[in-house]
Amino acid sequence: MFCVLIIGSLISSTGLNHFGDIYHNTKYVISSPLRWDRGDWVTGGLILGATAGLMFQDDEIQNWVQNQRTPKTESISSLIEPFGSKGAAIALGAIYLSGYILNNTRLKKSAILSTQSVFISGIIVGTIKVLAGRARPFTGKGAFYYSPFYIHRSHRSLPSGHTSTAFAIASSLAAESENRLVGIIAYCIAIAVGLSRIHDNEHWASDVLLGASIGIGVGKVISRLH
Repeated sequence: MFCVLIIGSLISSTGLNHFGDIYHNTKYVISSPLRWDRGDWVTGGLILGATAGLMFQDDEIQNWVQNQRTPKTESISSLIEPFGSKGAAIALGAIYLSGYILNNTRLKKSAILSTQSVFISGIIVGTIKVLAGRARPFTGKGAFYYSPFYIHRSHRSLPSGHTSTAFAIASSLAAESENRLVGIIAYCIAIAVGLSRIHDNEHWASDVLLGASIGIGVGKVISRLH
């Protein structure tokens, strides 16, 4: 919802013709597999293979991480988690506002492309969540419990939406920024968001891996389009 509101406000103030129609971009990203070459299919296969392989380690990873939780790690995680949700929306709005005030087209463009990447990756992630219906770690049902089309929050684990959001923004900012440090910082924050989701027992490690892959992929495609 936050991302939708931001997209509406940013597009209304800049115009679709300059930054691309969100509908066109969504359609382009979703249909991208039709244009994949051999290398793209290999990459996709490796990601899916790594995700599937990691699923066999999910229970063990979850148990280890939960045993390491302390009040200090809880506090740190609570500060990081918003960067994959409300904090991300606020950050994108701040980037655009800065570009508007400074009359910096690159900043405004970065904010819009990042927001579109979040929006589109959210559609993909949301669809997979419903189709898979994977139980979250905190349910205690194990890493291989799936209930397709069961839309309750407790069964929308795969993939991680917070992680996808953080990596979609990181990927877009890294591609658009002239400062390499910006990309490094953005990716470090995205990694921290993914780890916080595992720490908070909201997602399995494989959920985070797939979410990160989707976010990076969408961010790169959107950046190439512009």
